[in-house]
Amino acid sequence: RLLADFIQSPVTRNGFDLSSLRQGSFFTRNGARYAPGVTSHASARQLLLYLLRLEEGRIVDRFSSTEIKRLLYMTERRIRYASSPALRDAAVYFKSGSLYQCKPEPGFVCRKYHGNVRNLMNSVAIVEYPAGAPRLYYMVALMSNVLRKNSAVDHQTLATRIQQLIARYHGI
Repeated sequence: RLLADFIQSPVTRNGFDLSSLRQGSFFTRNGARYAPGVTSHASARQLLLYLLRLEEGRIVDRFSSTEIKRLLYMTERRIRYASSPALRDAAVYFKSGSLYQCKPEPGFVCRKYHGNVRNLMNSVAIVEYPAGAPRLYYMVALMSNVLRKNSAVDHQTLATRIQQLIARYHGI
């Protein structure tokens, strides 16, 4: 109960709907072992609303929002959506995550990120293109469940096509 209150009250305090955006437990297996929680879920719409409020400086306050955005920029090398070559010159603030599950199936070998029951890959990104003097500025929330294969390249390809579409629309 304490964990749920601790991680969910800021969500509702910031005006989000727990039925569409809920972190229900710790991210790690060890954390969940010490403090079991409930399921986590999000809709693409609520994730985009989160990014919008982050940009507006409304996640706690302006300072906290800026720090969260900075952490998104520096958390790890560009992977999945953010690894698109079309975004090479862009500042990309992103977070990606995945969850996969396998069951026995004739001829199928379960591997990391290749689930045959579920193979979720989700990404959120704020794109400022080009970095430093953006002429394009947009946000993306992508959620997929591509079974039996690692869909990282699919996310990368979609990022390329979205960037090209938006650039073409704006004459860049």
